[in-house]
Amino acid sequence: MKTFNKKELTEAKESFLKQYSEPVKWAAVMGSGLSGVFDDFKIVKRIPFSSIAHMPVSGVQGHPGEFVVAEHNGNTVLAQLGRVHLYEGYSAYEVSFSIGLFGELGIKNVLLTNAAGGIADALNVGELMVIEDHINLQAGSPLTTVQGSEKFLDMSETYAPELVSELSHRFRLARGVYAAVRGPHFETPAEIRYLRTIGTDAIGMSTVMEAIMARFYGLRIAGVSLITNKGAGLIKQVLDHSDVMEAAKIGKDNMTKVIKFLITI
Repeated sequence: MKTFNKKELTEAKESFLKQYSEPVKWAAVMGSGLSGVFDDFKIVKRIPFSSIAHMPVSGVQGHPGEFVVAEHNGNTVLAQLGRVHLYEGYSAYEVSFSIGLFGELGIKNVLLTNAAGGIADALNVGELMVIEDHINLQAGSPLTTVQGSEKFLDMSETYAPELVSELSHRFRLARGVYAAVRGPHFETPAEIRYLRTIGTDAIGMSTVMEAIMARFYGLRIAGVSLITNKGAGLIKQVLDHSDVMEAAKIGKDNMTKVIKFLITI
């Protein structure tokens, strides 16, 4: 299993800079089906994951596998269209590899988005939830082999409080706790009841490993979940990945507005 490797991250940085070397203030990791939020941005550069040294590539529908430098009103964002997951057999380090790349590139801010199941009663399909905290149920960390004391991170304000407050108020979005499980299967009704008991508002299979890596590199983090389905047992519906893709179309416009705002600050 691959673990934290500074040399690999440096080589990834070097291969990225050969293709695009302008400074970028914000990076954004787009969850399942959310690549279309950049349809009305100017695409300055496309960089396939396969052209970046050691960058893992996902085979999951809705994850195109490329970086794009997108511009709107003179503000740019380095968008990661697609991610890899623990359930594909990748390690925690590989899952968060791109975040390490962002850190090596000197990027200071990152938006982590995901498709999530809604557990809180107030969260409906197609709505956005600002992540104010998370619960790691994935039994891992990308930092297990990091040498020295730096790996003992304080995670008390992982998601920047000022961004949580600004996004929730400006766009009238719910805020809540996101829990990450390994997947790829959806949860059982009993698991959803358990997750609700421990304080979960939305559940997914990504984001947390990336948030840990972002904290390690000192990035300021904003997190937003798109609610693509209700948790198992909360409504009478058979869960399917195609539902995720359909719900992403509903939430696309609001996610676009969030990104356009963030890259101005």
